[in-house]
Amino acid sequence: MADFARQHSDRFQGWCSVDPNQPDCVERLVHYVNNLGLRGLKLGPIYQNWNPQDPRHLPLFKKAESLGIPVIIHQGTSFVRSGPLKYSNPILLEDIAVACPELRMIISHMGHPWEDECVVLIRKHPHLYADTSALHYRPLRHYQAFMTALEYGVEHKLIFGSDFPSATPEQAIAGLWKVNDVVQGTNLPRFPEEAIHRIIYENWKQFISFD
Repeated sequence: MADFARQHSDRFQGWCSVDPNQPDCVERLVHYVNNLGLRGLKLGPIYQNWNPQDPRHLPLFKKAESLGIPVIIHQGTSFVRSGPLKYSNPILLEDIAVACPELRMIISHMGHPWEDECVVLIRKHPHLYADTSALHYRPLRHYQAFMTALEYGVEHKLIFGSDFPSATPEQAIAGLWKVNDVVQGTNLPRFPEEAIHRIIYENWKQFISFD
């Protein structure tokens, strides 16, 4: 993956993952970034069984901050029965955001089903963002989450995601454009089409840069 991303650095970035429970996770991250040229870190507390509020994990995030790389974190529900939901609420990321104020983080799936908590968190912390992946599967929640982001003035901090291979980018984009379908024929407000366009094509540019 690192070789492929290096060969196509105008279009692709390679990101890595480490297990925060392993004592060498910081050293592994440094190796992946400095030696392999990977450009971001993906973590999932519900899948890796770690508590974002545990201060033992802060050195990993401090290192990501000092390396200048972004971190994307799966915060939200899962079908995996062994996955601890108690580690999945986006609010659990606030200690990290406070301790690492320059660290850029993306909250996957807008923290579904805790989209409201996600919205107030990314409003409060300037370097926190959220991606929109997998929201379109539940049309009402999708609409409500986007309208909450609009009400709180953080729709510009929503970044397109597909959750591939669960959905292709084309399917995810089509789903975004249908966000207002659930209120068709009502007097409820619509999520602006120009904001949808920016989510798909523009908002990520303030977060990720290509060579």
